[in-house]
Formats: sequence, structure tokens, C-alpha cells
Amino acid sequence: MWWFGDVSYSAETAHAVRMGQFNAVQYLEEAGGNVAELRTRMRGIAIQLVITTSILYLFVRNAWHAVRMLCARHTLIPAWCCLVQSLMGISFACLFLSSVLPGGPSCHTSIRYASLCLMVSVLAVSTTLLHKAYLAHQRSRLLLAAGVVLMLPQPLPVYIVWRAGHATMDPESGCSVALPACFPWLKFGLDAALIVAFSAAFITVVYRHYRLFGSEAWRRLAEDGTRTMCLIILSNAICLLASTFHFPENAAMSWWLADW
Repeated sequence: MWWFGDVSYSAETAHAVRMGQFNAVQYLEEAGGNVAELRTRMRGIAIQLVITTSILYLFVRNAWHAVRMLCARHTLIPAWCCLVQSLMGISFACLFLSSVLPGGPSCHTSIRYASLCLMVSVLAVSTTLLHKAYLAHQRSRLLLAAGVVLMLPQPLPVYIVWRAGHATMDPESGCSVALPACFPWLKFGLDAALIVAFSAAFITVVYRHYRLFGSEAWRRLAEDGTRTMCLIILSNAICLLASTFHFPENAAMSWWLADW
């Protein structure tokens, strides 16, 4: 028994796990020519295709803005982080969309690649926040070292997905993954710790300057930083609760994409 806990399966989930080794075309072919079953199986896949296409558009748009910022100033670290995050999203969306083609990647492959892309995405966001806090604290090497230490556990969720996760395909959620019950809480804890620590380090300095100088610019900067931190944490919390209470059933993949 793996120490993170095994995933308990019902007969229906066990069948979904077996289907997780297929791509979308193979999964639909398993309907065996039954039109009603084919329509049922297509429902979850169609929803995920719409979500993934929307994500692809957003990441392409973000990549374009990141490239424009880099053309103006190629040493801007947040712009590089934005570009890396966008490229990860674009590559995943293209991989997932290709699963509807004959010979396309299986759901199992898509899940594993998604976990890698999400890890890089979290690290990119964390690096941006750490960079802001680092500059706000007058390039404190202690803060930089502490930030790097906080980011070291980020590969752990990927390890859990690869070792204990099982890709599933079912009519309701399409391609998803069955994971140990502790996984959503672990991922939330790791991600939230980074966001809160780096954002708080930045916001405290900004508020201190606002109290000293009373500038409207410092006030707006503090409010924007606080708002951004709260929105990210709220998004993570919603996805945590939805994944933990299986709303809807086996829809972890869709919540990953939404949080991304």
C-alpha cells in the first residue's frame, strides 16, 4: 500500500480507469455502433473540447502580450514567466485537442502531461510573485533563499499523479483522473503557501510605504496586490472543494483546467 493512500474503485470507476488508456476516438469506438451510447460518451468529451479551446485562446492571447512586453524589455522576469506559463498552456491544449484524432495521445498521456504543465505554471506564477517581493525588500537574499525552499516541494503533486493517479474516461467528465483523497488538500496547501507567502511579503512593504508617504500610487498598488492574492486563493479553494467532494463525479481534470 503506497503511503499516500490507494484509490478505492467501484465497478463503474474501474471500467472508467480501463477506458483511461484510450484516446477519444478509441473510447467512442468502444460504444460498438450503439448510437445512444455514442452520444452519451460524447457528452463529457465535447464539454472538455470547448473548455480546452477556450483555454487555448486565452493562452495564445497571453503569449502575444508577453512577447510584446519582452520586445520592449527583454530582461523583464515577469514577462518571461508569463510567456513560459502561456507556452505550457498552449502545448497542453494542442496535445489534448489532438486526442480526438486517430492515433492521438491517450487520456493517460494527457493527464501526465497536464500535471507537468501545471507544475511549471505554478512555478512561473510563484517566481513572478517572488521577484516582486525580492525587489520590494531591497533584493533580500534571505527572502530569495526562503522562496526557493518553498518552491522545492512543487514536483510532489506530479509524483503523486504519476505514481498513484489513474486516468479515467467516462461519459460525464470525459478524460479525468482518480487520485488519493489527500491530493486536493496537498496541492492546495503547497500552492496557497507560495501565493500567500510571496504576496504578503510584497504587500507588507507596499502598505508600509503607503503609511509613510501617503501616495495614491502606493495605495492602489497595495489594493491590487491584495485583490490578486485573494482571487488566486479563492480560485484554488473552489477547485479544492469541488475536487474533494467530487462535484461532479470524476471531474478533477476539468477543475484543474479551470484553476489553471
